Amino acid sequence: MLLPPHPSANTPPLGELHGLARLLARTADRLAARTFAAGRLGPDCLPRLHGQWQQAEEIDFTRLPAGFVLKASRGHACSRLVQASDQPDPVALRQAADRWLAREAGPPPRLFAEALLLARNGSPALAWRFRLAEGRLTVLCDAPPDRRLVSAAARLTAGLDGGPGSVRLRLHLVEDRVMFGSIRRE
Repeated sequence: MLLPPHPSANTPPLGELHGLARLLARTADRLAARTFAAGRLGPDCLPRLHGQWQQAEEIDFTRLPAGFVLKASRGHACSRLVQASDQPDPVALRQAADRWLAREAGPPPRLFAEALLLARNGSPALAWRFRLAEGRLTVLCDAPPDRRLVSAAARLTAGLDGGPGSVRLRLHLVEDRVMFGSIRRE
């Protein structure tokens, strides 16, 4: 679904981003992307952060809530959703996290746990995906999004279009609140 033209009037001052290279640095790391989103949408858009760790062996799963999402700060397909009805297997989760850390070049990513975003019926909240390319914000979901999601997507991506590739983001609507999922350059 193609949305109206992207609002260029909301473009932040150059000093905020200092070009697309800075965006790449700020959003390539999922923890840094949280800070970016909070700056654009406010801190209430962030899922609760339950902890951060340098190594998988540091995670004390007994201190995490019944439902959470374990993620690596960088890397593709580096997350595990643990629902309250699941019995998390700490050994398997630590092994997966160790694999995430080992496959990333450069400084190792960090591990972190976020609150599991749930819909009213208790299932994981629907993720709305958007793509910004060539000045057009497009919805990548079948159903039309709520206007609050479109507004939040426009605020998050303001001033980010340009250069090769596009910007993808994921947002959730939880109890009538827009919640940040992710943002990244393609």
